[in-house]
Amino acid sequence: MASISFFQCLYRIIMAFTRALVFSIFPAPKKAINDEIVLITGSAGVLGRALAVEFSKYGAFLCLWDIDEEENQKTYELLYTQYNHRRMVAMKVDITIPEEIHRAAEKIRHEIGNVSIVVQNAGVVTCKNILDLNSEDIKRTFNVNIISHYHINQAFLPAMIERHYGHIVAITSNCGLFGLSHLGDYCASKFAIIGYMESVEDEIYRSKCSGVNTTIAILGPLKGGLNERVREIVIPESVDFLPPNICAQRIVQGVITNQKFLYIPKTYRLLELIKSFLPYDAFKAILSYVLNVHDPNLKRNRLRKATRS
Repeated sequence: MASISFFQCLYRIIMAFTRALVFSIFPAPKKAINDEIVLITGSAGVLGRALAVEFSKYGAFLCLWDIDEEENQKTYELLYTQYNHRRMVAMKVDITIPEEIHRAAEKIRHEIGNVSIVVQNAGVVTCKNILDLNSEDIKRTFNVNIISHYHINQAFLPAMIERHYGHIVAITSNCGLFGLSHLGDYCASKFAIIGYMESVEDEIYRSKCSGVNTTIAILGPLKGGLNERVREIVIPESVDFLPPNICAQRIVQGVITNQKFLYIPKTYRLLELIKSFLPYDAFKAILSYVLNVHDPNLKRNRLRKATRS
């Protein structure tokens, strides 16, 4: 896309602020998703299951991907028995294996149709001090949390661009806005999601493919969404954990209204703004107050002798 003039830039800024103001007063236009084919990764987890329930309320066809076949089947049975939803398929897919992603994607295209909404929700957390992370820990975190996004989008995005229709959703967390102790690999992968998705959005924008939308959902800690080690070491039980069903409702509404960014809760947007202009130590003080994070004992690692290469 050619560069724009100063007045074109100013016009776009004014229009963006005008739309934001109007939609802060009046409801944003909503698109129908009852005929959409929705792919949800990590559908065996608490948020993936809540997202499946929420999308099912609109009648969408659901493709449920997870490596945990037993828990994924529970999501399927929940939708089938309690929500009387029939339009769905549960698949065991290891999203760390590109070939498996493309085989599953081809199976969906052949047997069901083109996926129009991709929700990349799968994620893992190790919760180790950065000096204790081994190469397998780091590879697993990055393969699941960010590298899988590349392969999944390569499998489904071309058809969306060709049809000028579709939506890519990426679930990240507050750890994509600031780093926390014992979450070095996790935070890095969540930061990466935001940068990657902004690049995806920019490529779609520059290709003038107006019918394909993106949404980045930035969430705080979820009830039942963190392993026990994270709660013990980093984030105490006193923190107000977010109900997965409320987050799922917000995310689906964000998809229906084509929102680019979702901050859940919205205070994280304020924290991001504060981080950009306050002295870093001041921001850390506010962050510690808001999150009430633990101070892990790193004495063992501080005393560890450096090794020569």
